[in-house]
Amino acid sequence: MSGDKKQDRAQIEKAARAVADRDYPHFRAAVQYAQDFTTLDQFAFGIAPSGALLPRYGPARDTQVKNLHDGLDRLEKLIAGMTEVAYRMSVTEAANTIDLNRSPKVLVTKPTAPKATSGGFGALRLGATIGFLYSNWRLCSTLKSSFGVLMPGLIGGGAVSSLLMWATVVPDDEQIGTVKSAWQRVQAELDALTGIHLLNSAGEGALLPRSAWDDDAREAFDRWVRSFQAELDEALAAARDGHDALDDALNAIHELHGLMRECDIATLVALLTLMAASFVPFLTLQARAAQQAITIINALATACTVMMMVVTVSSYGSMMGLVSDGSRFHELQIDNAPDRKYGDQPVRDTFVDLDIDWLKS
Repeated sequence: MSGDKKQDRAQIEKAARAVADRDYPHFRAAVQYAQDFTTLDQFAFGIAPSGALLPRYGPARDTQVKNLHDGLDRLEKLIAGMTEVAYRMSVTEAANTIDLNRSPKVLVTKPTAPKATSGGFGALRLGATIGFLYSNWRLCSTLKSSFGVLMPGLIGGGAVSSLLMWATVVPDDEQIGTVKSAWQRVQAELDALTGIHLLNSAGEGALLPRSAWDDDAREAFDRWVRSFQAELDEALAAARDGHDALDDALNAIHELHGLMRECDIATLVALLTLMAASFVPFLTLQARAAQQAITIINALATACTVMMMVVTVSSYGSMMGLVSDGSRFHELQIDNAPDRKYGDQPVRDTFVDLDIDWLKS
């Protein structure tokens, strides 16, 4: 090995500690948010839509959580490996261990659903806020419940059918809001990782410049860090896409709720008018027939709306599947054996198992 290698044990260990203090807490928090708060229960979007969503969302969500666990494991190996390298560079000194259990903690609490915002009663798109989704569903349910009462002397089968179909799309507003906020928190925590991006050998503010460590093993280390950074960016994009896909689905569902609300209000006005007309003797039969026809039309509109909600929620599950198809975080592959090329045995050539023979000469 050439004699102009540079190794600064203190600076390498300082860089490892910076990553442990800056990045590890945020990555650990991102994993916890994804693991603890992104599960959707069996009927989160209602009976009908959830049946289409969960077969897609569940596996996609599990893949994301596994990816994040893999990344956290690789980050732990990075920190431990850098500490090991620092120790081996000065065999006469005891290694300063970095206890990740003592690294700063990011407070992880259950995310809260976003608050409803105001936006005109007649608007079709009031924003993807859980409060409005729930209030629109509840308003439609109340209106549909009144249809049968406004049809004296009639069974009101259309009204009952409409109400029963609408009951299959009742959302769990708090749960959906929590999941949406949780994906947002995963994104924010991953975005807060700064140390890992400063481990490269060049650039202003580099934690580990060439003056601290410069040899062939360093080249392999830099390649691995670049790979890790790329996968970290993929994980960040996946969390962002997961949140945005849910946001888009909620916007679309909210618009459908709004359309149904407008239809129900029109139905209510028509039924009230026909109810008044039914008290006129020569209009009674025609008014009651029209009442039944209108509620049947409302039931058909409800059926179409429910079907569109199922398709919309199903498409969100598909989008989650697409953003979860990325690669896993790679094993930290690096070798320092002087008699062979670095990284030609990926299974064995792990960073922690460096054999730095040139330290002994």
